[in-house]
Amino acid sequence: MRGERVFEWAEEQQNAFDSLRRNLTSDTVQTMFRKDAARTELHTDASALGLGAMLLQSSVEGDPLKLVYCASRKTSDAETQYHSSKLELLCIVWAVNKLRQFLLGIKFTVFTDCQALTYLNSSKSANVQVARWYDALQEYDIEVNYRPGVRMTHVNALSRAPVGPEESLDEALMERQTVCVLITLEERVMMCQTADSDVAHIKRMVEQGPKEGLGLSYVVKDQLLYRRFRDKLQCCLSCQSQ
Repeated sequence: MRGERVFEWAEEQQNAFDSLRRNLTSDTVQTMFRKDAARTELHTDASALGLGAMLLQSSVEGDPLKLVYCASRKTSDAETQYHSSKLELLCIVWAVNKLRQFLLGIKFTVFTDCQALTYLNSSKSANVQVARWYDALQEYDIEVNYRPGVRMTHVNALSRAPVGPEESLDEALMERQTVCVLITLEERVMMCQTADSDVAHIKRMVEQGPKEGLGLSYVVKDQLLYRRFRDKLQCCLSCQSQ
């Protein structure tokens, strides 16, 4: 809004909004996660307001990246006092931990606009908290690269308009337990669906009313939640990636 202009939402504005929504949710922009993708990138950005992350993949080498998952959360009062480099590191570790079910066992590249964090590829900090965060990344096949902020505006927007609540990264890392067992692919998917609160909620709703509401778009089969998409069933790992 500028000056004395009156807010207006007429047919022209609604059509523009509908067009933007269709384009942002089309196959040219979004994609389902693939473990065998040719390229996987995690773009992160932090501000005093919040943390933002985008997981992107290209199924074929040379093809444009497509969006798999978006995430953001607000920073706590203590985190707003962090030095910018520490805040950017917090964002990387938070994002990797949040997307752990996708990133374990694959090679991926993190892009950040904090050039100082490229040291994560080779050295370890003497700071106890930072060292603990560094250790949390050692189970991943990860490379951290720098990219200027002018090329990170897409994820910058998430960090400045976060939607997720505050959370303690250190508590999340302490509570996480590593369980080494032999499980089937279906059991792994079931674990991911149970761990994602949004997917678990949709699954419960579909089970309660399978013929109405969410049951028109989703179905539960053999204890797994699937989404109906173009006459096919797609298994859900996260509703934010849909």
